Formats: sequence, structure tokens, C-alpha cells
Amino acid sequence: ELRAYPEYESVRKLAGETGRSFQEIYEDIRAAAARSEENNTKIV
Repeated sequence: ELRAYPEYESVRKLAGETGRSFQEIYEDIRAAAARSEENNTKIV
């Protein structure tokens, strides 16, 4: 089971810079982490 939790400040900063919602950014990061885990790759 993947347990990846983006840092609040990082998500907040990205949301502010892009105009996207906090939740949307958060879910995108979680999805990328899940894909990375499936492919045994690292997220930078």
C-alpha cells in the first residue's frame, strides 16, 4: 500500500502559482506517486 502525502506548503504554493485548487494539486501528486510506485521509478 502506497502512503504518499504531499507537503502542505508545497501544494499550497503550487496552487497559488497555477490557479488550480489545493485538492486538484494534491490529488495529482498522489496519482503521480502511485504511478511511480507501480513503475518502480522516483518522483523528483
